[in-house]
Amino acid sequence: MSSASEGALPDEEGVFVYDVPSGSWARAAPGEAVRDGVNVVYFRSPLCMYCRLLDIKLADLLRDFAGRANFVVVNCAVAAPCPPRGAEGLPEGSQVEALPLVVVACRAGGQTRRCARFEGVPSLAELRGAVRLALGAHQQKAL
Repeated sequence: MSSASEGALPDEEGVFVYDVPSGSWARAAPGEAVRDGVNVVYFRSPLCMYCRLLDIKLADLLRDFAGRANFVVVNCAVAAPCPPRGAEGLPEGSQVEALPLVVVACRAGGQTRRCARFEGVPSLAELRGAVRLALGAHQQKAL
C-alpha cells in the first residue's frame, strides 16, 4: 500500500482513500474504497488545471468532515480512460465524461445511493451543503 504524506493528494494514477489517523492518502484495494456511510468521491487528474482549483476546496472539506465522511480520490491519466483499473464499484465510475467530478454518495447494506454530483468546480458552500445533507439523511436512515 502506497501513501502520500501530510494530506497532500497523491499524483500517481489509481484510487486512494483518506486515512484519518495518519492524515494521509492510502491506495485502496479494488472494491474497498467506498465504505458504509457518507462518501465523497473525487475524480481528478494531477495535470488538470480545474482539478487543482478543486484540490484546495477538498482540503477544506477534509478539515470539516474527516472522520464523519469517507474521502476517496480517483486519479485519472489524461490520455487514459477514467476511471482507472481498481475503481470498480465506485459511484459514477462508468459515467465520468469530464474532470473534475465530485460525487457525494451514501452506502448502507451493500447499496450505494448518489446524493449529489458536481461537474466542474463547485463552490465550497455547495460542497459543504451536499455533505451536510448526506450526513443528515444517512443518520435519519440509521435511526
